[in-house]
Amino acid sequence: MIDTDIDLNRKRDFSDVINVTFSFIKQEFSLIFSSVAIYTIIPLLGTAILSVYYTNDSWSTYFKAIFNHSPVINPPNFTILFLMILVSVIARVMIMGITYEYLHLYNTKGRGNFTRSDVANAFAKDFIKILGYNIVVGIVVFLGVIFFVIPGIYLSVPLSFITVVLIVEKGSFSDVWNRCFSIIKNNWWLTFGLIIVMYFIISAMSMVFSIPITIYGAVKGIAVATGGNSDMDFGVLTVLSIISTLGSSWLYTMMYVMIGTHYYNLTSDKTQASTILDRINQIEERPVEDSF
Repeated sequence: MIDTDIDLNRKRDFSDVINVTFSFIKQEFSLIFSSVAIYTIIPLLGTAILSVYYTNDSWSTYFKAIFNHSPVINPPNFTILFLMILVSVIARVMIMGITYEYLHLYNTKGRGNFTRSDVANAFAKDFIKILGYNIVVGIVVFLGVIFFVIPGIYLSVPLSFITVVLIVEKGSFSDVWNRCFSIIKNNWWLTFGLIIVMYFIISAMSMVFSIPITIYGAVKGIAVATGGNSDMDFGVLTVLSIISTLGSSWLYTMMYVMIGTHYYNLTSDKTQASTILDRINQIEERPVEDSF
């Protein structure tokens, strides 16, 4: 069966958006995942290693308290926790940005007409804005959830487009913010449903990568409960953490492909109209040849 180019600028219903997401991933699997993996592996390894230090510290403290029958449990190392969260956020933003840059290049240049370097260069130019915009959005959504819950959930849906709108349409923060709400108008529930469905798919697939470290933790807990050593094997924990972190993080490429595809779905009328106007302008600007 011969692969054909996928037209992103089409109106699609719920099931079509999900289907085209997986079709796009299947068609572009090699290039899109290699682009994401090559440029995000360093921060993700950093996240995994910091996670090992934090987990080792927390679990050892907890297991020693159980082993010594002590009700007092020392607090975890918050410096390591802060660094782990910071590096994790940077890694997630990179995965998101690279995926949307890939979609944008695919849509503007066409399949096979760009390279991983093109994706990386495009992302590098937008990185500071992408990071800054997402930090602001993260704070706004977090406060909305903490204090009001429902407004926080409501805001998270339109603002899930913040990065793709920035990459495709550019503009200031206020322009991009307003554009997100303009796009989502009359399509909030559709978008919410797509995000929830994709989240459950990714969560189910992520369990495969999380099972080894979960089993290790359970086995170690049983060993401690029966009088065994409470110290964690740092090497084993590191390998299992890397597997879990890389696998579960890279799976979110699917979420961003879905959101990007849905963005083009919701803006397809404007895109098609712009294309027609561009063609009309090209005809009007074309010089008329003297037929005499």
